[in-house]
Amino acid sequence: MASISQLQTAVQQEKEVTKATQLELQNAKTQVETLTRDNTKLQQQLAEAQDFSITTSTNHGYADGNEIITIKTSQIKDSQGNTITDGTLVTFSIQDDLCTYWQVQATTVNGFAFAKALHPQIPTSWRINASIIGIAQSEEILQSFEPILETIPVTITADRMIVVGPLTSYLGQLVPEGIDVSLTIGDKVFKEHTKNGKVTFAIKEGIYPKGDYLLKIETLGLEHKRLIKLD
Repeated sequence: MASISQLQTAVQQEKEVTKATQLELQNAKTQVETLTRDNTKLQQQLAEAQDFSITTSTNHGYADGNEIITIKTSQIKDSQGNTITDGTLVTFSIQDDLCTYWQVQATTVNGFAFAKALHPQIPTSWRINASIIGIAQSEEILQSFEPILETIPVTITADRMIVVGPLTSYLGQLVPEGIDVSLTIGDKVFKEHTKNGKVTFAIKEGIYPKGDYLLKIETLGLEHKRLIKLD
């Protein structure tokens, strides 16, 4: 049989375990209450978020497929004038002239959200708006991109090489590497990417025997058509 001393020790240990368990439960309850309170505050703040504005900034307005444009919100606040919580998700929606639609998402820092995108390769206009989905949104703004080229230089050599370029930008510099250039002859389309501002197409006699052909070259939103004679 256990002695009185052992029984007393066991009782004391049970009390200590019970006390520790109660303390853990109290701590857990406090954490849940804190999280619930913070979540409620966040939900209330988001529900009260006010509509906002957006602006764009970029070094130039040309369709060069290389420059980065930044889209920025104004500082988003709730109905009491408080800045919304950091990490709030803002969705930027963009649509171009061809009705191509895409979205970019960013989270707020000090009430601001920033999104970045590459300029298009062809002249177009973007319709842009932003929203905290289902809660607040911006007005739509328009961003236009002008052609980077005025003409497409094309040279045709005696050995059936078609050289496109050098393609130069609005500042007289060579266009960025990797710009898409397409050549259409008859029902066939050939595509290449610029290197050092140029693209070269080899017209094989096995595919195109001697004769007259209409060629069409397209790049950066411009088109060049020419009737050529292949010997």
